[in-house]
Amino acid sequence: MNYIEIKKIYDKYKPYDTSFEENMLIQFNCESNGIEGNSLTFQETKILLETGIVTGNKPIKDYIEALNHKEAIDKMLYYVENRAKLSENIICEFNKTLLKSTKQELSSGRYRSIVVTIGDKDITAPPYLIAKEMEELFYWHENAKDMDFVEKLSKFHGRFEKIHPFIDGNGRTGRLILNLELMKEGYPPLILKQADRKEYYDVLETAQAQEENFKQLIGFIEKNLINSMLHVLNPHLKNNKTTIEQELEKNKRNKSNGRLK
Repeated sequence: MNYIEIKKIYDKYKPYDTSFEENMLIQFNCESNGIEGNSLTFQETKILLETGIVTGNKPIKDYIEALNHKEAIDKMLYYVENRAKLSENIICEFNKTLLKSTKQELSSGRYRSIVVTIGDKDITAPPYLIAKEMEELFYWHENAKDMDFVEKLSKFHGRFEKIHPFIDGNGRTGRLILNLELMKEGYPPLILKQADRKEYYDVLETAQAQEENFKQLIGFIEKNLINSMLHVLNPHLKNNKTTIEQELEKNKRNKSNGRLK
């Protein structure tokens, strides 16, 4: 199965209860922060965001990160609702919000002026080239109109993370961009899990190599996008006494019959 086939079935059962998106966005908050080392559990994150109550005995920075991420997600939802065109201002605003009240706050929301590395890899853009490379990335994104949607998003994500334009928060900013673009097109939130961090970093590393092999990254993002759609879809299929396999087969038959006419 591919994401386009699943999306057709996902759209068929719309609208969904808003609780699905709300809970998935809390999970997105928890998992995206967790990939970067945040220790809050889903339940601790949920209680904090819904009630403002701090539970557990975690570093204060972890609670600040969760609250900042909630604010950034709210901004993302505003841009989704208004179908805002992806821009430098939006990306910088995401980063500035994510780094509020942290040690990097003074450098947040603007391109870094120092050299950084990703792990032990010296692959990021040097500071004097960041603005140019980001401008080229936006130009490519705007003009790659005929490219498969997930392929386009995956390539943007891999190239953005390689440029690593900000002093901190590049991963979380990049994953907000992914969800902004996906949700504008009617997809549910994409959740990349901290349990899959090694695979995520491995496929990013392959994509960021000199020859830019994006195949694994595209497959990873497509797989997780399908998982997100099925997470919402499966309870509705069960309620209608059907399965995703049956729905796919039905669509296949309909398509075949259409060709025969």
